[in-house]
Amino acid sequence: MLLNWAKPKPTDRVTGEWRPIEERSAEPAKTAITAHIGAIFSGPDKVRQKAAEAAGKLGIKDIQPQLLAMLSDTARPAPARAAAFTALGEVAKNELPKVL
Repeated sequence: MLLNWAKPKPTDRVTGEWRPIEERSAEPAKTAITAHIGAIFSGPDKVRQKAAEAAGKLGIKDIQPQLLAMLSDTARPAPARAAAFTALGEVAKNELPKVL
């Protein structure tokens, strides 16, 4: 839900009915994720993966340390590490050469 906050899909995500919502500021979603970074990145890998995807799409730069840690942790599943890599490319391109 936070991933598509700024540009929500025109269909209701529960009923599938057509209920378009105008585009809105991404700031509330950024604030919600940023306020809970520690808890999010101490959760399951799937939660970390989705948080990384959302951070990249929303441009949350404060999440760089968690993304770098997730990317360099070889014990994490490949899809989670790939999401961290993609998100870093979106929010901190200059950090990528350091981990490659």
